Amino acid sequence: MNWEDLLLEAGIELDGRLAQGGTADVILLTPQGPWAVEVKRYARRPRPHELAAVIARARSSDHPLLLLASELSESSRQMLADAGISFITQHGGMLSLRGETLALGDTDSLSSAPDASVAATEHLELPWRGRSAFQVLRRLLQHEARPSQTILAAEAHVSQPRVSQVLATLADHDLLGGDGWLSPIQRSALLDFWIARYPGPGGITTRWYSPLPLREAVAAAARVAGEAAAEPALSSNLAADHLAPFARPTHATLYVRQLIDLSVVQMVRTPEPDVASIEVVVPEDPTVWRPHSDAPHANLGGTRVALADTLQVAWDIARVGGPDARKQIDRLLERTLRRTVEPA
Repeated sequence: MNWEDLLLEAGIELDGRLAQGGTADVILLTPQGPWAVEVKRYARRPRPHELAAVIARARSSDHPLLLLASELSESSRQMLADAGISFITQHGGMLSLRGETLALGDTDSLSSAPDASVAATEHLELPWRGRSAFQVLRRLLQHEARPSQTILAAEAHVSQPRVSQVLATLADHDLLGGDGWLSPIQRSALLDFWIARYPGPGGITTRWYSPLPLREAVAAAARVAGEAAAEPALSSNLAADHLAPFARPTHATLYVRQLIDLSVVQMVRTPEPDVASIEVVVPEDPTVWRPHSDAPHANLGGTRVALADTLQVAWDIARVGGPDARKQIDRLLERTLRRTVEPA
């Protein structure tokens, strides 16, 4: 069904036709009376920077905007609705009509379209094999405004030319806006890309079993690490519980600068992940730690433990898995990096 048929089905007629070649004003004859709108047409799914331009246009236009596209993702539709912009796709749409919302067509089928940025990440190959490009992307996603390449290089522990190449790759895949910064859709897609494709922190992992409850065991391990000046940073779902409580934590990863011996607190080393209470990792990736000294902490019975980088926490939850892992990751990101930039 085309867009004119969808309007007619809803009792709305078109007075006049769209001019060829893009934006034009048209009159919609609605039950409430004539309604002049400015129309933007796409024969395909709009790209993130194009949606951002439409939203910016809506703020300055003398008329309400109507966007016509072959398909729109759920997050794109939400962005348009939040901006008061009407839209119609080949499946259906929504009109923001003088303070009222009118659904058009089969709204259930609208959710089948993936984000343009998600589609772009399916073909994204970051430069350099290994994790250095992911270090840059990790730090990029933590900024609310575009940082300088010098700052990114320092925070990501890489050279400035490497930062430049990563940013150029993102721009080539339409994953940076025209202003060189991330739209909410691009940010969301890149967060999911990072968690799915990050090669891991590398380094050395040891696993330890303790008969103590998880929080007490982690507190004991953190005290050992602190006494060894190993700078412990807590990750996995115990860390997530302090950022976005979801369910009873079952797993903890402790990142440290050097190996520690937890037998001194009556823990037993085990090769079995399912038996271990705690994983202790000496990573090769320095961005596991947050870039600022005032990072959030977990208070474990009076023992303060710094939290690892939020993307690392999400990645560790995904790695460990479980029936609610995806829900916990979504909750964590919605409360931190998807919604806005978390405190440093």
